Amino acid sequence: MAKKLLIIDDSFLVRSGLEGAFKKSGKWEISLAENGKIGLEKILSEKPDIVIMDIEMPEMDGLATLKEIGSKKRSGEILKSLPVIILSGTMYENDENIRRAKMLGASDVMAKPMGKSSTVTIDVTALQERMEKLLA
Repeated sequence: MAKKLLIIDDSFLVRSGLEGAFKKSGKWEISLAENGKIGLEKILSEKPDIVIMDIEMPEMDGLATLKEIGSKKRSGEILKSLPVIILSGTMYENDENIRRAKMLGASDVMAKPMGKSSTVTIDVTALQERMEKLLA
């Protein structure tokens, strides 16, 4: 049975690139959101098994979204076991974001190589292995 994956990223190229790569495996039922606000709504309504999320996004950024996810986990609206992987181009530029993301409950943090919108160089195999470990 396919696991539900929610990809939250403001870059259409990243969303569509990751969607295409994960669809090929046949292991994932994929949903997309272009910012944290929409992503949070989808987490509540679609109950994904795992979330991949960017940090820098309009409306509600990844750190604010992580904070809301944590709050909703504590209130029981979201399963406490929901893993959230941060996949962000700002990781090279801002170690503070890594620390804050982990403090706010990120299960894992992975940098987008070579800039914020590059899917060509994201190691999807390594990302999928990390996701599967978090779901095991």
